[in-house]
Amino acid sequence: MKKRIIPFILLVFTAIISCGNQDEVNLSVVSVWVNPQYNDSIITFKRSTQLPEKDYGIDIKTNGVLKERKIIGWCGTPPVAYGDYDGTWIMEDSVLYIKAFFWGGEETKEWKIISINEKTLKVKQLKVEYISKQQ
Repeated sequence: MKKRIIPFILLVFTAIISCGNQDEVNLSVVSVWVNPQYNDSIITFKRSTQLPEKDYGIDIKTNGVLKERKIIGWCGTPPVAYGDYDGTWIMEDSVLYIKAFFWGGEETKEWKIISINEKTLKVKQLKVEYISKQQ
């Protein structure tokens, strides 16, 4: 009887720990991420307390809400103006699905979280799609 209980307890304990780790990733992604550094499809962000005034940043909030600060027009030649766009996010496994507006319509992104800690977020950009608004 004892031989059957021990594996069952280990299985339950492992399941509880696995669920806890996913919750920790979900909670730790909730933050302000700034200063993106690009290396091919890998983007590394720094954690911050606020969005930058004149640069890209993403504020991932609880309850699936986010705000992106990004260029407000089609021209990327300096000087450029930045503005805030509302959006939503969900996480499945270690993939972050982001949907937000931009100056020309709606943008969807899929980012695979490679690593996250108290200072940095490193993601692999899996997919980006733009849906233009109708004229």
